Amino acid sequence: MRSLGRAVSRKTGPDRRTARRPSKRWERAAARLGRAHARVTHLRRDGLHKLTTRLAREHGTIVVEDLNVIGMLANRKLARHVADAGFAQIRRQLAYKAGWNGGRLLLADRWYPSSKRLSGNWVGAERHAETRRWKVLDK
Repeated sequence: MRSLGRAVSRKTGPDRRTARRPSKRWERAAARLGRAHARVTHLRRDGLHKLTTRLAREHGTIVVEDLNVIGMLANRKLARHVADAGFAQIRRQLAYKAGWNGGRLLLADRWYPSSKRLSGNWVGAERHAETRRWKVLDK
């Protein structure tokens, strides 16, 4: 995609100020770039549909956490990846596919301590940055 975008930018494209028409090579390169974008879009959509279908068929109850997506988009290191993930589409598709398959979709609260919860109802103490692993001991 990056190389296709560069190829388009190197060619003589349309200019509205001077009413210059695009070159044929620019049109071909722009068409190639458009097809690549469409392919990526379709692959992502297909992957999301396959994931949500599998989850809805295999699990009777699905719990989805309500995330602060706007806050995650403010983080410059996460923003592109969070935007590409399509959390809203996953949630929307799980909602109707769980209904189709006789399951149910539960929405966990944003402030629910899911990362601190272990087996049973025990909630761990505050986690610090240096705490990387949890060890659950079998009794």
